[in-house]
Amino acid sequence: MATIGPTIKTTKDFILIKIPRSVFKGRILDEKISLLEQGLRESINEAAAGKLIGPFGNAKTFLRALKKPAR
Repeated sequence: MATIGPTIKTTKDFILIKIPRSVFKGRILDEKISLLEQGLRESINEAAAGKLIGPFGNAKTFLRALKKPAR
């Protein structure tokens, strides 16, 4: 059976991210879920603070943005 990657589904009230258990095979599942939750919280806080840039229309504008000094 091939490993299927994460999937994203949106509803009226939620964004659901499904990650197959096979991704965590041989690892401590609760610890990894905790790390994912922490990373999502940090990402949401950074987005709310306006620290994200993009989307980019093409690779050239993306690379140009990488060369700009941090705000």
